[in-house]
Amino acid sequence: MAVSPEDGEDLAAGVADAFQQAELGIFSRLAKALGTGLGLDSWATDRRDGAGTFRRLITGMLGPLFSRGRKAAKEAATEAERRGVAAADEELGALSLNLPPPSGVHAKRGTEKITDDLKTVEHAVSSQAMSIYQRVVTEVGQAVEAGTMTRLQAAAKALAKFADAGITGFVDRAGRNWELRSYVEMAVRTHVANVMVDAHVDRIESVGVRLVMVSDAPYECDKCKPWEGKVLEIGGPNGKHQVTVKQAGGGSVTVQVEGSLAEARSKGLFHPNCRHSITAYLPGVSRKPEKPDTKGVTYKDTQRLRQIERTARKWDRRRAVALTDEERAKADAKFKQWRKAARDHAAKTGLPRKTNRERHDAVR
Repeated sequence: MAVSPEDGEDLAAGVADAFQQAELGIFSRLAKALGTGLGLDSWATDRRDGAGTFRRLITGMLGPLFSRGRKAAKEAATEAERRGVAAADEELGALSLNLPPPSGVHAKRGTEKITDDLKTVEHAVSSQAMSIYQRVVTEVGQAVEAGTMTRLQAAAKALAKFADAGITGFVDRAGRNWELRSYVEMAVRTHVANVMVDAHVDRIESVGVRLVMVSDAPYECDKCKPWEGKVLEIGGPNGKHQVTVKQAGGGSVTVQVEGSLAEARSKGLFHPNCRHSITAYLPGVSRKPEKPDTKGVTYKDTQRLRQIERTARKWDRRRAVALTDEERAKADAKFKQWRKAARDHAAKTGLPRKTNRERHDAVR
């Protein structure tokens, strides 16, 4: 049974869902707080005076959701180690009969790394909520003073602008910018995948297996493609070289390997959202992986679905900040339009549709 980062997708989703709900909760409360008293000349002063109340409101709403996210993260790491060990045991067969149960070491390490990332995200989410509140008050005041629009129009425009962007500013190690849900899902999935792969590798290495083989995955990207179907050595040197190992039925055999597992990972294998897997390579038993039938679906098709999901979430946020029935109806129509686009794209390509990625399901 192969182990792949893709196997952790469901585990990361639980954490991402909590933060996605937090995001919509923030925009819903921004609209309620900033949409109050727009007809009063004292609106800007009242809103500035009410900033402390808004902060307490947001803190009270975010606390339980952040706690839920951390709990889901710990459960995800524990389950990831279990899955990694189970996959190894299935591959090893009788060789695994006397091995101990998962130690929890990988889960503990993974939980600590995920928690560190989530703390950074939590701080950024709370800070951005207050920043958006203050910036809307400022922008509305400037627009009204310039006489270019009414206070209602200015508030609606400012809230729509920030809702379109969402809670942003999350940058990964490669310098790429991510929106909130995508970043949390990517970060957690990456850590969970590392837990799964490390637990799997440690397990097979504990019985003397030194080699693994990379799968041929569908919708591969350029980072991973060079490693497809290749044999790698656990802990070995980088670059192509030969390894002599025992083979099933007795005797030894020399195997040509593409490099080390660490080298492949450093060059992109198991990157965020990677679909490749590895299995223990047992000379005389293992077979070269078959090329999957993607039925014409490409990597671009998968990225198009992600883009559709992000756009649907944008219009979900626009529904939350609508200050008039007309705005809300327009946003609702757009939200349904993009959900239909997701449904149609999934039906056309055969890609699995993840409806939780299209909406926030927040406490409004």
